[in-house]
Amino acid sequence: MHQSTNKLAGIRFLQRINKWEARVSVQGEHYSKTFIKQEDAILWREHMLKPSVNLVPTCEILFPQWLENPFGAYSPQTLFIYEQNVRLYLDKAFGHLKPEEITEQAILTFVLNLASSTTNQGKKRSLKSIKNIVGCFSSFLDWCCFKSYLEDNPLKRSKVKNNLSIFYKKNRLENNQANTIKKKALTKEEAKLLIAQAYKRGFQTGLIIEFLIYTGLRIGEAAALTWGDLTYLKTDNLGNVSLFITINKTMDHRTKSIQRSAKCDSNGQVEISYSIAQKLEQWKKIASDYGYPISSLDFLFPFVAQSPKDFSALISSLARKANIKHVTAHGVRHTTITFLASSGHSMQVVQKIARHKTSDMTTAYFDATQLPVTGVTASIEGILG
Repeated sequence: MHQSTNKLAGIRFLQRINKWEARVSVQGEHYSKTFIKQEDAILWREHMLKPSVNLVPTCEILFPQWLENPFGAYSPQTLFIYEQNVRLYLDKAFGHLKPEEITEQAILTFVLNLASSTTNQGKKRSLKSIKNIVGCFSSFLDWCCFKSYLEDNPLKRSKVKNNLSIFYKKNRLENNQANTIKKKALTKEEAKLLIAQAYKRGFQTGLIIEFLIYTGLRIGEAAALTWGDLTYLKTDNLGNVSLFITINKTMDHRTKSIQRSAKCDSNGQVEISYSIAQKLEQWKKIASDYGYPISSLDFLFPFVAQSPKDFSALISSLARKANIKHVTAHGVRHTTITFLASSGHSMQVVQKIARHKTSDMTTAYFDATQLPVTGVTASIEGILG
């Protein structure tokens, strides 16, 4: 009874308007608000009396909360990039400030400093990377505004969070993602030309390009592969083997250090076609003849492991020589997943091979292929007939 009375302190029923009024005094300031339900009035008052409401933390404290993705706004890949941007740039520049203390002049100074700085390789920072970092910070400030609004309106929390989650999910799907994939992915003819051009440069180069197209691995994952990651799991009656690649690490293209997890923790296994399995066996003999170590802990592709970033540049160079459109290392991955989506495989199968964390990312590839939906319902005749 005593506890119930305490909860009703500062709460009264206004019969004239048929509502409950909650009153509270915080640091000498008086606030009041009316509610239809008594429990809503109690909840608002208790929330206003919490000391945390009046404390505005610095960005250093807010960054980890934002990266927990409370609104479900970002994909795992986006979060991975945001975490890097916070660690390398934003925390150093704004970590000691509160969001409301950040001025336009401070942001402009930050951008100018970025533009005048160089990368770890001593190269001039590109406009695209600057835009990505600033866009990341803009997303953080947007989140701070939402967070502040929800603290002042706690009863709208569930509705706002749900609507934001739907909005961001829809925005990701409709933000020209399918068109972006179309632009970056190669056609079947272009992929053949790129493979042929790569083999002209050498067997290892050709095999790596073909391997990337057949598996859809990211360049850092391919660079970190060792001979021990190849696993022969089964052999059929004809002696054909099924070869699987275990992906559980990646190589940072800047520091060339091995990170003991695939990007965004997308660990898994990818099956290799029989033709690629044969070429890998052929490569093992060639690598041994060249003096490359081939123990289970040695790199499968020393050329990529030596410098993933330089090999990415080589892919673009090979594309130019083959007279096809500009393609990046990640564009090769787009190509693989697009081929899988257009081959009639289910979205669940493609998602598993691509190792996408959510189906939203895989859906974009099916939108990009725009497969004709004809003759599908006729299959019912086979079931009922």
